[in-house]
Amino acid sequence: MEKTEQFTPRSQHVDFNSRLRINELMNYLADFARRHAEEQNFGFHAMADQGLYWVLHGMQLEISRLPLLDQPLSSTTRAWFTRGLKAQRQFSLSPADPRSEENAPAPEVS
Repeated sequence: MEKTEQFTPRSQHVDFNSRLRINELMNYLADFARRHAEEQNFGFHAMADQGLYWVLHGMQLEISRLPLLDQPLSSTTRAWFTRGLKAQRQFSLSPADPRSEENAPAPEVS
């Protein structure tokens, strides 16, 4: 099951070029994954009740262009691969308004 939400980089998320900082992008993706896991009954409390919890142990990013300050983005995530206690998650980011030239395609993140 996919989850989609909007994200807009604010001043505290960007560098001196008004581009989203990598660490802020990673923080956002981790929070987005947590919210989705909670909706799927794999959140902190559901897992803690079983004596378990999920851990983010790695990320692979492919970025063609970092989003800009105040550029609204549409974010989608889904569980991509699961086997036993291991799972992979896929994300994509795209401009919330694809008609805008300033909002040229944002990077796909996986």
